[in-house]
Amino acid sequence: MAKRMPGNRPDLDREAAISEGGLAEPGALDEIGERAALTCPSYHGALWRLRDDQPLRYRCHTGHAFSSLSLEDANAQNADDAIWGAIRAVHERIILARERLAWARRAGRHADAEREQLTNVENEKLVELLRPAARIPSE
Repeated sequence: MAKRMPGNRPDLDREAAISEGGLAEPGALDEIGERAALTCPSYHGALWRLRDDQPLRYRCHTGHAFSSLSLEDANAQNADDAIWGAIRAVHERIILARERLAWARRAGRHADAEREQLTNVENEKLVELLRPAARIPSE
């Protein structure tokens, strides 16, 4: 296999220089790529799709670099984390509503108890909608 000589792929040489420097100015990335309609899975800023696409890869101005496969893996993990975060948040709403329901019953506040019971029913339905996305079996 032929050894790559400096100057054979100028965009690759610029990308290597950017990589060595870490943080890059957006203008420097504009010279070697075009802004993609994607965000960096690490810090959520803009990504550039590099013109020299052998292999297809992306870079952000903070120094993160991704192949198309590593970007897909990171995006899949972010989506999974978001689903689990949503499930956790709804479970916490259920716990709080149960505590408020118990308080309302002890305090004789029937209208509040009714409202908290409805909140629980709604949140339990929401968890059931989220379960398939997280691949959790129904209870």
